[in-house]
Amino acid sequence: MNQTMSKSAKVLFGGTEVTLHVTDKSILFENDKGEITGIEKSAIRMIKTNSDGAVVVAYASGPEVKSVSIKPIQGDATSLLLLLGDKEHIPLAVFDEELEKTYQYWKNRLEDELKQSIEGKPYRLEREELDQVARASEKMGDILKQKFRKDVWMTNVWELRNLPEEYQIGWAKVWYIFPFLPKIIWIASGWSPYQENEPVFDDIYNGMRADEWERLFLYYGIIDKPILTEELKEKIRKAEELYGAEIQTIGENPPPDYKSWF
Repeated sequence: MNQTMSKSAKVLFGGTEVTLHVTDKSILFENDKGEITGIEKSAIRMIKTNSDGAVVVAYASGPEVKSVSIKPIQGDATSLLLLLGDKEHIPLAVFDEELEKTYQYWKNRLEDELKQSIEGKPYRLEREELDQVARASEKMGDILKQKFRKDVWMTNVWELRNLPEEYQIGWAKVWYIFPFLPKIIWIASGWSPYQENEPVFDDIYNGMRADEWERLFLYYGIIDKPILTEELKEKIRKAEELYGAEIQTIGENPPPDYKSWF
């Protein structure tokens, strides 16, 4: 195959800012003088991320195995993995680990903020943090899409039972950290991001209310016990009355019993 497909990004390589070019066969680094070095994908032996947010690539150089560290200037290790990656040269386990690491970080952080809010210490989820968790959920979705060729944001909940179990659980993890937990935190804390007549919990792809999402997450083991207190359910009900709760879907209409299995 000719190296006709190329993707580029600015990265730190050896402590220096360079342009990373990823082609069908190579990973190339171009400095500001136009000098290029690189690694043939066929020589890659291992790829992993480290605690500094860099991606480490181990590759064969003759009888030796060497490694380089590549750190994204924009984005994160997940976005860099997705730029570098394909199933042939990067083990799927690398993406699985990155998805789980991202998920656990935001799950723990947002659940702590929700607990604080429920306990009467309102937590204001600012735009910067919301953007961060939205990007994290997007990257998790990108990993699932690369592995299963199925877009998380275009997959309706009633399709899940016909998809691989691993995808189903990953799908639930993505939707749990965004938008479910941020919406719960907002309502528990009394801050509303909603505009008049905008639906609160019946997300446009799934027509789901808060208690139904909770049931779904219990079914998949995302949570091990209900997290919606009676007081919080009442706040959600009032928010729905105030901001609207019209059921909407895109594409095919859901079957009448599509919520019965969870």
